[in-house]
Amino acid sequence: ANTNTPVIDFLGDYDDSTTFNWTNSNVSVASAGVLTAAGSGDILSFVTNNTSGVDQIDTVIVTPELNGCTGLADTFLITVYPVTQVVTSNISVCSGTTIPTYVFFGTTPGVDYIWSSDNLSIGMNASGTDSIPSFNAVTSTTIETATITIIPVYNGCQGIQGSMEIEVRPVPVINPNTDLVFCHNEFSDSVIFNSNLATTTYSWTNNNISIGLTNQGNGNLDSFDAINNFILTQQDQQATIVVVPTAFNCNGISDTFNITVHPLPIVYAGAEPVFIDVDNDTMGLSPHALSEFLEKNVELQNGIA
Repeated sequence: ANTNTPVIDFLGDYDDSTTFNWTNSNVSVASAGVLTAAGSGDILSFVTNNTSGVDQIDTVIVTPELNGCTGLADTFLITVYPVTQVVTSNISVCSGTTIPTYVFFGTTPGVDYIWSSDNLSIGMNASGTDSIPSFNAVTSTTIETATITIIPVYNGCQGIQGSMEIEVRPVPVINPNTDLVFCHNEFSDSVIFNSNLATTTYSWTNNNISIGLTNQGNGNLDSFDAINNFILTQQDQQATIVVVPTAFNCNGISDTFNITVHPLPIVYAGAEPVFIDVDNDTMGLSPHALSEFLEKNVELQNGIA
């Protein structure tokens, strides 16, 4: 389609004086109104037309006439291939994603799709036919975009050129955080998260809220009052913090670190001792009662009771 045909000049034994009458069966092979259903003489040049998606065939029958006599008719075909197009869609993925084989297609069967890419740094081939092979899409710290140009070719005729884009977005890499240790009622410093991308945002979770920290949050870890209420059992409290970095709608590998809160120590000094002046007999204690009192006092000093 969209091709200028040559003039169709009919010839015969007496072509100078012969009239060539013709009919054609499919006027849609030319633009509207250009090609008539019947005529005489040569068929002038015209621009072929076919938007149907399939081959269009015009059957032309030519009958020569001379001096009132009609000769044998001749039949030939005008075949117009369709204007082919390619159907595409853009692709956007995170770096490290495997893009499956991308197969081009259109409305016309049997079309070859010749494609080329203007950016090989994302990991794809430079060119090919019919499909883009599967590849691992990569970039470092910037968004990389490859523009793919596709030319459909059908029976040697080029169709309407198409294009698509493959966008590869960078994935943030968080800097590892070290474990933290605090005492009960100690205020922590803020934990500032960092990564290789300036636009990275962070979300985090905490599996132990008894240390005084909420169970989740966004951004940096603000200062908080570290808590450990397990004083009597003298038991450490540990929380595991998981931080997920995100940039350009791509999640990086999470970072995990621990926060340990020690309880405050307890001093056991024993019971307060009781003293007695044994020389003072005004207490009125019998020898037996005095013995029991002294024995009890010793026990209290030793922390037995």
